[in-house]
Amino acid sequence: MEFSSKLLQSAVDEVAQLPGIGRRTALRLVLHLMRQPVSQTLHLTEALQAMRQNINFCKNCHNISDSDLCEICINTNRQQDVVCVVEDIRDVMADIEFEPEDMLRMVAYDKPVIVGAYPKKAVNWESIIGAARANLNETAQTIEGHSSNYVVNFDFIKDNQGNKTPQVQIQDNLVKLKDAGTGFMCIKKEVIQQMFDAHPDLSYANDINVDQKFEKHMYALFDCIIDPESRRYLSEDYTFCRRWQELGGDVWLDPRTALNHVGHYTFRGNIRKLLTGDPV
Repeated sequence: MEFSSKLLQSAVDEVAQLPGIGRRTALRLVLHLMRQPVSQTLHLTEALQAMRQNINFCKNCHNISDSDLCEICINTNRQQDVVCVVEDIRDVMADIEFEPEDMLRMVAYDKPVIVGAYPKKAVNWESIIGAARANLNETAQTIEGHSSNYVVNFDFIKDNQGNKTPQVQIQDNLVKLKDAGTGFMCIKKEVIQQMFDAHPDLSYANDINVDQKFEKHMYALFDCIIDPESRRYLSEDYTFCRRWQELGGDVWLDPRTALNHVGHYTFRGNIRKLLTGDPV
């Protein structure tokens, strides 16, 4: 790729150093910045410079912070004797609200793949209207449990003719799923290795500025596909579930895990109420 300007080439070279950014994408981003007002570009460079020079790591938990202690550690309402250990800082910044006990319980189940169900960032008004008409005792607090659709599809029991029934499959207080979102999914390491071994065709060359030592682990396990049976377009999450099921694996839901999904509004989840009507 040849450039008519060395300044443009230098900017593209720098942006292309970012993970997951190739030169074509870098060029598109740089050209976008060129079209913006100079003040906006200066705000971006000033924000990056301030972040790099002034950001701290919490001396208590090593979270990213503007001061010596992060907002989590200085929060007097949190349990000071409980700490949630995560592998990546992005796990702390995720938009899924959960309790530490939820994660510990999922690990204790010792399933290859187990999830918690979180609500989509949308309000199911039809469900709210139906719940209000069916039960006059619903309150503003309890009816919120009817407001959500969840990022799961149940693996319903089939009858003798192979038709789906309304009955879900339950084992050890877990519910068997057909599809699940990966926003709160616990996956054993051996699951990934089994999928590597079963799908050498999904291995791809490292051309995205990731350290070459990781190339042996680069597989497109989460690429979208068309389900060969239903002809449904499967998202990255659902594709992963389907590939695991093709290897004889199961995906399980812990219905006791109540997750919230934070957007312009906190969409509160209560998957147990969806299954049993239990408001707790």
